[in-house]
Amino acid sequence: MTLYEAYAGAVCMAQNRLLGYTAYAALSFLDELMHVKSSDNSVFVAIFLNSLKNVRFACRFRALYSRSAVNRHHGTSAGFRLTGALLIVMAAMIVGQTRSQAQGIPTSMGPGMPGTAIATRSGASLHVTILDENKKPLKQQSLIRLTDQETGRVLFQATRGSEATFTDLSAAKYFLEVGAAGYLGMHEEVAITDIAYDLNETVILALDPVSVDLRLKDAGQLPSKARKEAEKGIQALELSNFVEARRHLEAANRQYPSSSSINFLLGYLALQQKSQDQELAYLTAATKLDPHNVQAQNLLGQLYYQRGDYARAAEAEEIVVASSGDSLIARKILANSCLKLKQFEKARESSQWIVDKGGSEGRRPGSFWDRRSPGCRRTRLPSKC
Repeated sequence: MTLYEAYAGAVCMAQNRLLGYTAYAALSFLDELMHVKSSDNSVFVAIFLNSLKNVRFACRFRALYSRSAVNRHHGTSAGFRLTGALLIVMAAMIVGQTRSQAQGIPTSMGPGMPGTAIATRSGASLHVTILDENKKPLKQQSLIRLTDQETGRVLFQATRGSEATFTDLSAAKYFLEVGAAGYLGMHEEVAITDIAYDLNETVILALDPVSVDLRLKDAGQLPSKARKEAEKGIQALELSNFVEARRHLEAANRQYPSSSSINFLLGYLALQQKSQDQELAYLTAATKLDPHNVQAQNLLGQLYYQRGDYARAAEAEEIVVASSGDSLIARKILANSCLKLKQFEKARESSQWIVDKGGSEGRRPGSFWDRRSPGCRRTRLPSKC
């Protein structure tokens, strides 16, 4: 026995049994329609007509089962008609909704023509393409940060094949930041004025002339809070957001001042901001904490050379060359510094390496020296000047 049959039987036990038969017919109609799986209208009509027979059957025996049938003016007869009609209407409404969902018919209608579904979207998309200086797709993976300037909401994406897409963006002004290891970061403002239209942005990144590895070499030694602050600082450095980078790196350095990596990162940041005094202080601290921090020694040697301290420049770059002999910059500074100090054999050794292994950079006339000593010819290796 189905739920509908039990309900109709209970109603039949009431005084007005005709109402029970009518409820049974209407609910049977609902039961049959609820199980329609076919979208064929002929099947739907056939079941509808079959159900109406049950209603006519109930009406035919109204006089046998309804005590109120003897009195034409009895109120129960009117109640029967009203109740039966309401049950059939409700069944048709429920079945119509069920068949629409089963067949994938849109139930949300727009303000235009009847039956037209609303085409909605939750937000616009921002598609970002990263290119190198030659306007070719950047092979290096890039990190992109998008900040909603009104709400402060921050989104991150890493590029795949030099591209990345942000979706479901609301209409607002955004701050777009792009960075990649070995390249100078870029940032700009973009605006989405209408979510019905997507936005495409092309970003060109330039090579960093002082490319360094920004990873923490001593991450395992850092306390958790200091490491998290340092990682946030590195992320900001990659995006060339120097103000944010300084805030995080200085916080990390306060929590753990014995990190050579953090001091090096602060020295690199000072280099980007052209603050030589701070650069010297942080790089010196980094090399004292770890004399084999090759990156710190390399930047320190360049800084000493710019300041005219050739002895310390040569000392720092000798450490770099001993650890990583393939550093072209270290070889050039060492050769120049030794020439200034009149250490001609060391100058000749580094210069010869540049000619042999420096590629086009080493073979370009005048590429060894920032300043030539009087009497030295540009195309010859120095012997005595």
